[in-house]
Amino acid sequence: MNVRRKYKLVMTVAMFLLLIAVIIVACLPSQGEPPALTLPVDTTAPTVVTPTRLETAPVTTATSDPTATTAPEAPTETPTNTSEPATATATRASSAPTDVTYVMALTNLNLRSGPGLGYDVVGWMTPGQIAPVTAASSDGSWWQLVCPSGTATHCWVTAGSEYTKPQPDAARIQFAPGATSATIDGSMQGTDQVHYVFRAAAGQFMTVAVESPGDSVLFQIQGLADGQIYKGMLSGETHWQGVSGQAQDYLLALNAVGDSAAYTIHLSITDHGPGDGPAPATATATSTPEGNVVPGGPLYPVVDAESGFLLGGTQHGVWVGAQTYASYLQDTDRPYSVYTLSGEQGVVMGSPPVAAGATCAQPVVPLTPAGDLDGAVALVATWNAMPRPVQSLRLDIPEYRELVAERLKKEGLTDPDVHIDRVLSVDLDGDAVDEILIVASRLSAGTGLPPVAAGDYALLLLHKINPHDGVTTTVPLGLDVYPEANDLAYPYRYDVLGLLDLNGDGYLEILVEADRYEGRKVVVYEITSVGLQQILEAGCAQ
Repeated sequence: MNVRRKYKLVMTVAMFLLLIAVIIVACLPSQGEPPALTLPVDTTAPTVVTPTRLETAPVTTATSDPTATTAPEAPTETPTNTSEPATATATRASSAPTDVTYVMALTNLNLRSGPGLGYDVVGWMTPGQIAPVTAASSDGSWWQLVCPSGTATHCWVTAGSEYTKPQPDAARIQFAPGATSATIDGSMQGTDQVHYVFRAAAGQFMTVAVESPGDSVLFQIQGLADGQIYKGMLSGETHWQGVSGQAQDYLLALNAVGDSAAYTIHLSITDHGPGDGPAPATATATSTPEGNVVPGGPLYPVVDAESGFLLGGTQHGVWVGAQTYASYLQDTDRPYSVYTLSGEQGVVMGSPPVAAGATCAQPVVPLTPAGDLDGAVALVATWNAMPRPVQSLRLDIPEYRELVAERLKKEGLTDPDVHIDRVLSVDLDGDAVDEILIVASRLSAGTGLPPVAAGDYALLLLHKINPHDGVTTTVPLGLDVYPEANDLAYPYRYDVLGLLDLNGDGYLEILVEADRYEGRKVVVYEITSVGLQQILEAGCAQ
C-alpha cells in the first residue's frame, strides 16, 4: 500500500470517527444509563470464546463525605458545563449493575474516587482510551471502572455522552492447548467497532497483524491494567510487535473504513522474540546505575521534540536516565503527546530510540510526522501533563529587572545591561502561589557564537515565594556571565522549554533548553520538599 493511499485511508477514518462522535453528542441523552450495546458476531467461526466481563466487587461506601453531582466534568478543577443540574448531597457511593462493559473517553477526563465532582481525583483518561466498566452509579450518570495504572482499586468517570462512549463487548481470544498463535476471521460493518481481548504474561513477546482488502480495517492495542495505548488506531500500520511489561489483558479494537470489510487477525504470544535468541527484557528487578528499577510495565518517556533527544522518564515512580530508559523502549512505536508552553498541540508517533550519531551517544527518538517541533516536548502520559496554565508577563516590570541586575552584579558585572527576553508565571507546586521564571541575555555575537564581549551574559532565574512566611528565593537554572571579553567562548543561551507534570504527581517539572553553536542540551528540574533538584539531562555538544 503506497504512502499516498495509506494517508488518504487514515484521513478517511479520522473524519469518520469525528462524524460518529458528533452524532453521539447530538442524539444520546447527557444523563442516565446508556443503552447496552450488542456483541458483534463474526460471520465465520473465530478462535475465540464467549465474551466475558471483568468482575469486581461493587463499591458501597466512599472514603470521605463529599458533595456529589451528576454534572459531567471537563478536565479542569472547576467544571465549565453549567447547563447540568445543580449538585445533590450524597454520603455513600452506591453502585448498580450495568450491561455496559467498556467505555471510551472522548476528551481528557478526570477519574475520581466516587461518582461525583466532590470526590478526589485519582487518575486520568485521554481521548480514545478505553477502560473496563464494573458498575454504574445508582442514577446512571457515572461509570465505575477498573482503574488504569493502578491508581486506585476502583475509580469513576462521568457517563455524560459528551465525554464518554459505551463500547462493544470484547471476545476473548484463547489458543488451542500447546499453541502459541491463533487466526481469527471475521467481518464488520463500517459503522461498527469490534473488540477482542487477549492476555499476555510479563516478558512475553506479542505479534498482531490484521489483514483486510485494501488495508481497510485499522486497529488499536491498549493495556487494560496500565491504561497505555501501545498502538494507535490512526497510525495506519497493519502489523505490531511488542513485549508485555506486566501480566495483563490487552484490548484489540478494530475499525473499518467504508461500508463493510472482512478481516483476518493473526495473533502470536511467545516467551521470546523472532528467532531463537533470548527473551526480551522482562519485569524482573534489575539494578541500574540510576538505582534499582524494574523494566516493563507502563513507560512514560520524555523527549525534546526539536532534537528528538530522549531525556529519560519514570518507571514505577523512579526517575530513570536516557541511556537506561532507551533500552526499555525498543519493543514498539508509541504515541507521544506534544506540548508547548501554550498547551497540548497534538500527537506524534515515536519509534524506538537510536544513537544520535558517531560523535554523540545521546539516544534519539524519531518522531513522525516531524513537522515544526521547535519549542515542544513530546511525552507519553495518561494524565493531564499541563494542569495549570502558563502566563507571559511584561518584560519591563521593575522588580524582575532588579532581580536580573542583582544576579549579574553578584557574578562580577559592575554595571550590567539588563535585557529581559521572557517572563513566565506559573504555579509549579499547586500551592496557589505562582513562581516566576525570568530569561535574560546579552550576547554580542549572537546565540552560542564567539567571541563574547565584556558584559555579555545569558541566564534563566527561578523566583519563588514561600506562601507560609513570604520569604522569596531566587536561584539560577542557567547561567553564563562574562565580566571580560573572550575570543574562544561558546556561550549557551537559555530558555524555558516546558513546564509540565512529567510523572503524574501534580507538580510541574521545569525543562530548560540551552543552545549554542553546534550544540544543544535540555535539563529537567523538579521541586521537592528539600528544594530544587536536577533529575534528567540530555544533549550533544561539539
